[in-house]
Amino acid sequence: MPLSDPGYAARDALAARLRSLLADARRRGAVDPRLSDGEQLVVAALLADPANPSPDACAEIAPSLWGVAGSETDQANGCARSWAWLRDISR
Repeated sequence: MPLSDPGYAARDALAARLRSLLADARRRGAVDPRLSDGEQLVVAALLADPANPSPDACAEIAPSLWGVAGSETDQANGCARSWAWLRDISR
């Protein structure tokens, strides 16, 4: 978990990974149980309702997206930035 904002390149790499995992889960009809707990949570949330990811999924991904301080700010604001990011990648 990065302490500071990991930057656009890290978010782009994470987006590519999650898009791949989401496509795989859609093909299989299930989330790969070999994924980390966090990846399983996020992918399952996007499968269930891509337009409205769960608060747990947003809280799980926020530190990887924004760093610790940015994550705390995002969570204090209802994870709005993380929700928007997750919705965008699930399209």
